Amino acid sequence: MLKKKIMRLVLSMLMALVMLFQGVNFNVYAGSEKEVDLEIQNIVIKNGGNPVNSMQVGDEFRIEMNWKAKAKAATINAGDYFIVKLPDNILIKNDAGNLNFSLTAPDGSVMANAHVTPKAGGGAEIKVTFTNYVNGRYNINGTLGMNANFNKDKVTVNQKNNFDIEAGGKTTPFQFKVDGGPTGNSNEVL
Repeated sequence: MLKKKIMRLVLSMLMALVMLFQGVNFNVYAGSEKEVDLEIQNIVIKNGGNPVNSMQVGDEFRIEMNWKAKAKAATINAGDYFIVKLPDNILIKNDAGNLNFSLTAPDGSVMANAHVTPKAGGGAEIKVTFTNYVNGRYNINGTLGMNANFNKDKVTVNQKNNFDIEAGGKTTPFQFKVDGGPTGNSNEVL
């Protein structure tokens, strides 16, 4: 009789645990995350949402780059990632929304999450980690962008400067004219 009561109690607790964890979604990657080979394309600097050919040395801008995973088949999975390195002549704005943000697919789904680590003295490392959205999909691509300033100590004003963006061990060169003259917000009162 006592054995039956103990058995019922154990089975009841086991069933309660099964029911409790039934709706929990565990993401298990089994340590198989891998770096994705990609190509950086079409780097632009924008001011007020519009592409520009030059900016004042102290003005804030948005740097955007299109990227495309080189995988030919649906081999990219949740947890896989890529890393982009920005050069030291760019200073990333240290705002929460600029350091951690989502990359969305055309349908609005979150395809990846980006974490930006600014480096002392300029430059940054951006790690983009894919979500479940990419599982079983082909032609994974998107746009990566963040707000920045030029590093006044590492650019030459009134001429084109080289900005080398690195991803997957490959460097994508980009030139942009940095103008001298007034810097910062044009509404400043001196």
